[in-house]
Amino acid sequence: MSGTPFNKVRQFYNVLNLLAPNRFSSEFKFWNRYCDPKYGPFGVTYDGASNIGELRSKIAKIMYRKEKHEIFGTDKQKQRYIVPMEVDMKKFEALEEDFESTSATEDSVRELQRSAYYLKQDSIVAWIKNFLENEDKLVICAWHRAVVESLHEKFSKNSVVVYGGIPSAQKDQAKEDFINDPKINLYILNIAACPGIDGLHHVCNNLAFVEIHTSESLMEQAEDRIDRVGKEHTPFIHYLVASGTIDERMATILEENSKISTALLKGGKVKKMEILKELGKGNNA
Repeated sequence: MSGTPFNKVRQFYNVLNLLAPNRFSSEFKFWNRYCDPKYGPFGVTYDGASNIGELRSKIAKIMYRKEKHEIFGTDKQKQRYIVPMEVDMKKFEALEEDFESTSATEDSVRELQRSAYYLKQDSIVAWIKNFLENEDKLVICAWHRAVVESLHEKFSKNSVVVYGGIPSAQKDQAKEDFINDPKINLYILNIAACPGIDGLHHVCNNLAFVEIHTSESLMEQAEDRIDRVGKEHTPFIHYLVASGTIDERMATILEENSKISTALLKGGKVKKMEILKELGKGNNA
């Protein structure tokens, strides 16, 4: 049993091999058949997905999936919304030119994403202030520690912050302050530090992403900080996205990853995270 979805199809092999050791002859053959191998300057990568319908038919008899709301019978399924953020597109285009003039690496993509965040930070801060005038509590999620710390500086009097490397005692105190102190209405959280943080759902119904990560499992784990068993009110998830920037590209990858995992585990072509279709609609309900 597992409540954590996988990020890539290749990560699924070990689970399948435990359930049915003789169904797939080798991990390498599994990768070549189902992980869409790509040849690049550093060799072959197996980060994609191929022949998913075939793989789904092979695992249908050995794996059964139920989602949380099906198991516990709750009708309080989380609702997702896009909140358009304003950015100076000329400044972002300048960032893109610098990015395209260098070799694309994971570090350079992160730097572009982090820099793009600061272009929309004023809009984000204004949205948070306006939101907290009407709501009691809000959880904010970001990927980069610098972004987490920057937001904490903006809201130092009414927020707590958690990111990787913080001692457990400090994490526990941050949670207690957020839950019990009416003056602390903002919980700023690094996406990677989300697992293991429980109890926020008792006092908070709203969570907002100021950065998008392409891992569906990490994003869902973050969302689930306010969507736990026993939740009495509908959880609302807000994506603070700047259309036309790297935000949109990250959303594209996230949506494709979601589509792949849904097709594999559940069948069909249902998209679980339909983020992109909301871009440009101005839907900030």
